[in-house]
Amino acid sequence: MQAPHGCNPNDAMNARPQPDWITGGNRRGAFRSRPAAAVLTLLVSLVSCTPQASAQLTNLDVLGLCARQVCDSALASQPDSSGFCAVVIRHPASWLVEENMAQAAASHGMQVRSCDSDASVTIALRSIGVAYDVVAGDDDHVSREASIEVSALLRSSGGAIRETHYRSVRRDTVAADQVPRLDGSGYDFTRGTQPAQPGGGFWSRVVEPAVVIGASVVMTILFFTVRSQ
Repeated sequence: MQAPHGCNPNDAMNARPQPDWITGGNRRGAFRSRPAAAVLTLLVSLVSCTPQASAQLTNLDVLGLCARQVCDSALASQPDSSGFCAVVIRHPASWLVEENMAQAAASHGMQVRSCDSDASVTIALRSIGVAYDVVAGDDDHVSREASIEVSALLRSSGGAIRETHYRSVRRDTVAADQVPRLDGSGYDFTRGTQPAQPGGGFWSRVVEPAVVIGASVVMTILFFTVRSQ
């Protein structure tokens, strides 16, 4: 899982054959003769970069970053830097922690050994998930909070045991209409609940009150009409 990289508008120009007013000859004169081509090429390059620049990490991607952070923290507290046995208590998201534990160990220059070794790191997932909240004054976006919390039991080769807890939280703002795509990893722990937007839409703000008021007026008129007869 990698965060999206920015894009350079020049990359789109370099990826296709260059027109002669760029690749050679009298560039100044050639550029004057083809200003429309230059503008068109620049517009195409900018448009091609827009989706990549606006792409956002899925909930699974963000939770993976959280898992990596808690694994880095756990390994930084492990006194046996040469190697250790890693055990993740069974959980629907245990595979995510296992993958990031292996990557964290490699980056720390540590070796994950078989569990007959004395040094070990045992991790139990306490909580993992995503929560959305409203953004004040903005109906088109929601705030996203991804979090993971674990308990870790660290055992050194000398037999010393230490229990500790780690928590990682990442917050950002996402487009409300992108929530189904961000949730859509197929895992329950990546699905957040999108809050109801304050104030509602046109129907709840205008149409519904108008219908209620209109119905009240009609009932009042009918009431007095019936009484007058």
